Amino acid sequence: MKSLKFILPALLIGFISFGTISCSRSDDYNLPGSDTAIYKVNIQANQFSPSGITMLPANKITWTNMDTDTHSIVSDDGISFNSGNIPSGASYSFIPSATGTYTYKCGIHPAVQGVVYVVTR
Repeated sequence: MKSLKFILPALLIGFISFGTISCSRSDDYNLPGSDTAIYKVNIQANQFSPSGITMLPANKITWTNMDTDTHSIVSDDGISFNSGNIPSGASYSFIPSATGTYTYKCGIHPAVQGVVYVVTR
């Protein structure tokens, strides 16, 4: 009976903790606290890293070519952004003004693909 006195409160605390964690907001997308953040994507080994990124509008995303090959960043809609050629060691930045999903690829290596999710808090 004594052990039951200790087990029940421990279980209750565990359930409360689990409920708090599982019910916490999941729409923050690990966004930085600042509304003027800079988001970075590396191009290396013919990949975008990370290949998907979530950010706030009016913030800057910068792709840096750390590969030996030349790459480019081209939005799939062909309108939102187009970096032109980015030689090794160079960067390209884009500042989205509207929320939405921006899928993109390397214009030179179309199998290299990524996505930018622009969301509000």
